[in-house]
Amino acid sequence: MPSLAIVLLLPCLLPASSALAATLVVDPDGHGDHATIQAAIDAASDADVIEVWPGTYTENLLIEKGLEIRGAGAGLTIVAGRFLDSVVSTDAAGAEVVLADLTVTDGMADDGGGVYCADTVLTLERVELIGNQASGSGGGACVEDGCALSVRDCDISMNLASSGGGVGDSGAGVGFVIEGSRFAGNMARGDGAGLYLYDEDGTLRANVFSGNQAPIKTGVSGRQLIHRRVGLAVVPPPS
Repeated sequence: MPSLAIVLLLPCLLPASSALAATLVVDPDGHGDHATIQAAIDAASDADVIEVWPGTYTENLLIEKGLEIRGAGAGLTIVAGRFLDSVVSTDAAGAEVVLADLTVTDGMADDGGGVYCADTVLTLERVELIGNQASGSGGGACVEDGCALSVRDCDISMNLASSGGGVGDSGAGVGFVIEGSRFAGNMARGDGAGLYLYDEDGTLRANVFSGNQAPIKTGVSGRQLIHRRVGLAVVPPPS
């Protein structure tokens, strides 16, 4: 009978890694697991989900693990960077990061005022990138150093950078998919008011470019043709 008891206890000794991903709740009023998004990020494990309740969070976030961060909706969950740095920086050693249903605003950085992505498989879904600035590339978001970027159903507006007022790329990314998104009122001091992608393979589908402005008339990089006041049009690859 003692040996039977040992056998019955063995399932309780399974390693913690076999547990399902946890969901952490962020509420600025203190009714969740954490009051700030960064505190939840720091406490989370790889593949956890962070649900962010409505409110304005004045934070500059650093994500170095695979996470899914979901707000209550753009305009309801707002992350404001106080013009101190990128609002969100990801460097997750190739892991997947999802940002969804929130607004990213008031960022200011050398590259990627709103979102700076490096070494991450990053997905933005129903995210509003608005009112961010970069002295270099990507006022709304910047793709660098092995980032694979997917942008779906996002609103990227009123951002400013030297190149890529809305979204910019240094040429070190590893591919992109941008679909169903709106680029409006972004400005670049050089190339690519709405979108600047340098020598990247990827897909642009069903996006709207409106009222983006840059002083340089045209510029060609890889298969991409960048237009003043429009953003970017895809040139078909050579036959």
